[in-house]
Amino acid sequence: ESDVLKEIFIRGYETAERISFLKTMKTVFKQRNFVVFIASYVIFTTAYTLYLASEIYFMKDVLGLPLYYAVYTAIATYIGFIISIPLWSRVVKKLKNANTYTLSFFIVGVCLLPQLWITTIEEAIIYGFIGGFGFGCFYYVEMMTLADVNDEVATVLGKRQESTLLGISMFFERMSLIFQAIIFALVHILTAYNPDPYAKQTPLAIWGIRIHSGLIPSLLGFIGFFILLKYYELKGENKQAMLAKLKEMGL
Repeated sequence: ESDVLKEIFIRGYETAERISFLKTMKTVFKQRNFVVFIASYVIFTTAYTLYLASEIYFMKDVLGLPLYYAVYTAIATYIGFIISIPLWSRVVKKLKNANTYTLSFFIVGVCLLPQLWITTIEEAIIYGFIGGFGFGCFYYVEMMTLADVNDEVATVLGKRQESTLLGISMFFERMSLIFQAIIFALVHILTAYNPDPYAKQTPLAIWGIRIHSGLIPSLLGFIGFFILLKYYELKGENKQAMLAKLKEMGL
C-alpha cells in the first residue's frame, strides 16, 4: 500500500475506539452488501469445491480413465486461468468491480455446464481450459469486491476491521466443504452409486456424477449471478457516496 494509506490506517487504528468482536459481528451482518458478498462467496466456493472434488469420479466412472488423466485437465484450467488475467484487468477498468464480480458468476455457470455432455479426455481438456477463464474472472475481482464491502463497513464502525472481516469470510468459506459433502452424499444415495473402486457404475450413477460435477455447480453460479444482480448495491453513485464518506472520515 502507499505510504499515505498506511499512515491513515495507523492513525485511525490508534485513535479510534476499540470495538469488540461481537459488536463488529452485529454491525456487519446488518450491512446488506456485506451479507450479499458473503452469500455469493459461499455459493461460488461450494460450486468450485463440487467441481474439483468430482474430478476423481468423473475421470474414473464417467470417462473410464486412470485418475492421473485429471492432471491434464488441471493444467489446461491453470493455463486458461493465467491467460485470462490481462483480459479481466481490462474488463474491470470498464465495468468496475461490482459488475465484473457479478458477471463472473454467470461465466462460471456457463463454463461448468459442459460436464453434462463431455465424453472424451480431449473435450475435458478443452472445456477445462475455457473454464479457467471463468474462474480467473472471479478470483481476479473477488478481493477488490471484498475491499469495497470492507470500506463500507468501516464507514459504519468508524474504524477499519479488515482482519476480523476476513476471518468472518474465511469461516463461511469453510462451510462450502460441508455443503459439498452433503450434496455428494445425497446424490450418491439417490443414484445408488457403488463405492467399490473397481465397480462399473450404472447409467443412473454416472448421471449423478454429472449432476454434482456440472449441473449443481452451474446452477449455483447462475443463482449467485441473480442474487448479486438484484441485491448488491455498492456500485455507481452508491459506491461514490461511500468513498466520499470514507475520505471525509479519514479512513
